[in-house]
Amino acid sequence: MAHCSDLTPTIQHNLAILHQLQGHYTEAETLFQEVLEIKRDKCGKDHPSFAHTLNALRII
Repeated sequence: MAHCSDLTPTIQHNLAILHQLQGHYTEAETLFQEVLEIKRDKCGKDHPSFAHTLNALRII
């Protein structure tokens, strides 16, 4: 399994959750999509972190 040590997607994921909680769904969705792209490229689709963000996007 790939190692994902970059904090940028984690910070963006948390910011997306904040947007979601504030009802800013468009901003949250955009950030989640960006995070998924980063995680897919750096970690791979099979990484648990990718699945975590994909699930958060599904909730919107």
